[in-house]
Amino acid sequence: HIWYTSGQLQDWISSHLKTPDWIEGLLRSTRFFLGAARIFTTWAFISFRKHTLEEDSRLKEKCAASALELICSLKGYYVKAAQTLCGAGLFPVEFNEAFAVLLDQCPKE
Repeated sequence: HIWYTSGQLQDWISSHLKTPDWIEGLLRSTRFFLGAARIFTTWAFISFRKHTLEEDSRLKEKCAASALELICSLKGYYVKAAQTLCGAGLFPVEFNEAFAVLLDQCPKE
């Protein structure tokens, strides 16, 4: 069996089939919500354990890196939304630090 990540599957579909824009939008939205749910559940379940502030910060850094990777892979609106939320200071410090690259060195696409 060949297993694909959702991003690889979307890339394969886009390169082999001409998909209508609404299907592409649906695939991107699905990738975002599944990725965000995975990051949130990781953060939520692990944060209930007793641990030090340093461990908590490392967990947030790991989740922030995963979120940044997801956002950069989705491009467009998702990058702009992250820039807006980061600039507004709505994220924990670790997320703002990871997302700073979106403000300083934003990908061209």
